[in-house]
Amino acid sequence: MKSSTGFFICFGLLILLVCSSCGSGNYEEEMNAAQQAMDEAKSICTEDHAPADWEEAVKAWGQAQTAVKENKPAKNLFLKAKSRFEKAAKIAESRRATLSKEVVDMQTSIDARVARLKSDFEKAGLKRAVRNKLQPVFTEVDECCASLSSLIEEEDYLEARTVAQDVNKKILNAELIMAGRDPMP
Repeated sequence: MKSSTGFFICFGLLILLVCSSCGSGNYEEEMNAAQQAMDEAKSICTEDHAPADWEEAVKAWGQAQTAVKENKPAKNLFLKAKSRFEKAAKIAESRRATLSKEVVDMQTSIDARVARLKSDFEKAGLKRAVRNKLQPVFTEVDECCASLSSLIEEEDYLEARTVAQDVNKKILNAELIMAGRDPMP
């Protein structure tokens, strides 16, 4: 009786030991899923559109990788990383859509202002000195508008917003010059 109890205790401990060691190495599926979530998040520039959330996800990924290196259980850490990458991607996608609309609206407004400005330029009886000041501004505006269109087509909305803001400043300066005032620096 004593020997059979000892046998069952030893056998139980052996099974427990085998199961616990399997737990630390059984993470490949979760790691692959987290890697896929990270790749998908990268593809939509999550690090640019949701940087704080991206950093959280990368931190979780790093913790999971460290657990693997230290031969510790990593399955739940990879699940956490996957979840964080998916959350970051959703936030980035939402912000990107908002930014896209904002930039397209800015472009529409810029196109209308440029058309009005050029029409006023042609109609106004401006002095030669004023015309000479405005001509380079119009050239710059046209170049920036072309760049803006290209950036929108490439879906680089962060850079497009910066260019649109710059174009708006140039248009404002042209309007000031036409009104006989000094342009802003």
